[in-house]
Amino acid sequence: MLTLIFSELGKNAEPILDELILCANKDDDSDEKAAALRTVAKIAPNDERILDILISNSKHPSYWIRKSVLDGLGELHSSLDRVLPVLVEALNDEDGCDGLVCDHAIEALGKIGPSAISTLPILFEKFKGKILKDENRCIESKDVIRYIRAVGSMGNYGKETLKKWTCY
Repeated sequence: MLTLIFSELGKNAEPILDELILCANKDDDSDEKAAALRTVAKIAPNDERILDILISNSKHPSYWIRKSVLDGLGELHSSLDRVLPVLVEALNDEDGCDGLVCDHAIEALGKIGPSAISTLPILFEKFKGKILKDENRCIESKDVIRYIRAVGSMGNYGKETLKKWTCY
């Protein structure tokens, strides 16, 4: 609960950042660690320590921790040369309840928005069979809706691609 409050405070919660970093670096798969991973990026999105922590946990055995890492990475809008490859790799992570990790990778790319436009071909390829027009009917799924939100947030090029290749 406290991490939710800290994340809402954003930069005003910087005095507690070191404690949250310690929690995020724990060698476990606790809910506290997951919450800290999501929160530290909201408090200090430009802090290289945060990026290092998130990336080092991106292959954690727990899908819940990996999902939390992706939530944190979606808050970062710098160091995209390090962030985007982690998010792209996570698109193939179908672990968790109904591919929860992949879903959060898509959402993180959507949060990053136009700066993630380089991932558009990868997103398109991943969902090509699920979203293409099929004899004037649309094939919908939860993943497709998230894909559309992510691509739609990538500016005009993303929107034009959606119009061209999908039912939306």
